[in-house]
Amino acid sequence: MLKHIIAASVESAFAGSVAFAVVTFPRYGWQSGLLTVFIFPVALILSILLAYPLIRLWQRRWLSARSYLFALVVLGFLLGAATPAAMFGSAGTMISLESLPFLSLYGYIGAICAAGGWNYVRRKVAL
Repeated sequence: MLKHIIAASVESAFAGSVAFAVVTFPRYGWQSGLLTVFIFPVALILSILLAYPLIRLWQRRWLSARSYLFALVVLGFLLGAATPAAMFGSAGTMISLESLPFLSLYGYIGAICAAGGWNYVRRKVAL
């Protein structure tokens, strides 16, 4: 089980880091690559924390695959958008129209991480 937790977390964090680099590279250039180096460990730690419940829910199989994916993507978006608030404190929690693109970018990256973790669990974890 530990092997699956670590592998799903690495795949999920890698997918999120690559997505972040692809989205931010046209605007920020080489700085986006530097920031990706710092984003990978944060995504890895959050993915490790969420991988065990992901695998246990998949093994119980009480949801269909599509509804399971939808629930994980929505949860990944919400947790990804909440990550700046946890990382930056009160400066990350100010919700305004200026911070909406910033929070939605983190939300989309969280959704991609969740989909990457779900893809690994769906392919590799046997029932």
